[in-house]
Amino acid sequence: EQLKEASSSSSKQQQQQDQHQLSTNESSTSKNGLIPKLPPCFRLASDASNEFYVNVPLAEQTGSFAMKIQNHNNNCGNGHDINTINNDNNDNTTTPDFFMAVTKCTILEEAKIDNRAVTKLLLQPLTGRRHQLRCHMKVIENPILGDVTYGGDSVLTKRMCLHSYRLKLPHLLEVEASDPFPVNESNGEIEIKMM
Repeated sequence: EQLKEASSSSSKQQQQQDQHQLSTNESSTSKNGLIPKLPPCFRLASDASNEFYVNVPLAEQTGSFAMKIQNHNNNCGNGHDINTINNDNNDNTTTPDFFMAVTKCTILEEAKIDNRAVTKLLLQPLTGRRHQLRCHMKVIENPILGDVTYGGDSVLTKRMCLHSYRLKLPHLLEVEASDPFPVNESNGEIEIKMM
């Protein structure tokens, strides 16, 4: 299995250890940030079988809207090495500043669009990088439908299938939105609502 699992002892103790590992992980220093020594895709021992994390640092590219994904030797997704995307900068004198980016992914359900298999995920960014969710889906070789910048299929839909369902500002506000991608139980097809 391509996602690495940590060993566990007791469930509650392991959850505390897992949270500590994510927050105080041994790290090496980049020019301006910390790059953790966690694998690019992993599970915590306390996680459910449908949960995993993507941990691949990201950097801004001068003059480009797209983010740069750090190359690494580990495999993620379908067993292929991940290549840097949008690496059009031929100036080798500057090195981009990569910053830690971690996303928790939960598989909600598998369905179809036009008889093609798709997976609905709950993505929770644990760090806040521009395009983090979009880049991390590219890393695991499952780009977001409609996200042409990061390799998503634009044939099946005319919009990017990325939607925030909850906004929570502690002690101020919590708002939830309806699901714009409901699955038809009779045929397993996802209906994409245009917003």
